[in-house]
Amino acid sequence: MSVEIANPVKRIIQAAVQAAVRFGHGAVTADHLLYALLSDNAAAALLGRCGCDLLHVERELLEYLELLPEQSGRVLRDPRSDATFTRVIETAALRALRAGKPLIEIADLLVPILDQSTSYASMLLGAEGLTRLELLRCVSHGTPAPPLYRSGQGGQGGVRAPGARVHVVLHNDHYTGMEFVVRVLEEVFAHSERAAAARMMQVHTEGRALVGSFELAVALAKAEEVRALATEAGFPLLCTVEEAG
Repeated sequence: MSVEIANPVKRIIQAAVQAAVRFGHGAVTADHLLYALLSDNAAAALLGRCGCDLLHVERELLEYLELLPEQSGRVLRDPRSDATFTRVIETAALRALRAGKPLIEIADLLVPILDQSTSYASMLLGAEGLTRLELLRCVSHGTPAPPLYRSGQGGQGGVRAPGARVHVVLHNDHYTGMEFVVRVLEEVFAHSERAAAARMMQVHTEGRALVGSFELAVALAKAEEVRALATEAGFPLLCTVEEAG
């Protein structure tokens, strides 16, 4: 399977190259890439949901880029890609390949930028209080703190018959390892190895899968256990409790 670059990502890459040219830098870096991403609505909205002050990040990044020395005092027309830029693109491609995604999308660039700890872009995002796990959750589930309970009619405080059961659901993401999902299904939900592997594939291919039905207190405890295990492992795996029916 091959992975291609989505058109919005191509535009971001070109904008990063143009920024390097405009500043007179000899190489395009992860810093130029973040600078370009801040002008993209989808990337900006995602970082905003993670609590980043985008105006502050953009101002600080612009000041840093302007202070970098120009290459021989002239604007280069074809800056090279430095190691941080190359690693971001290669990591995004590898992640998409492993996840079975045909395209590298905007969100795929943000995590590898944060991972470039030697870059100013990573330092700026870290200074905003952004952690890798929070970013993974936001990229995967739209928020750095996805709720465990998803109520139906009546909500969590509604009338529920004694002994009534709720569903526990696992949700797919492109960062949690398959082996970890299998481990959770075996350890938390007592699935056999074969059943766990089959349910993991259902999560992966269908986006979600019912993994058990329990009374509310038990279901919530299991969802909390999954979150704790995932947090310890650094994965954004989401387990929710949902009303049955």
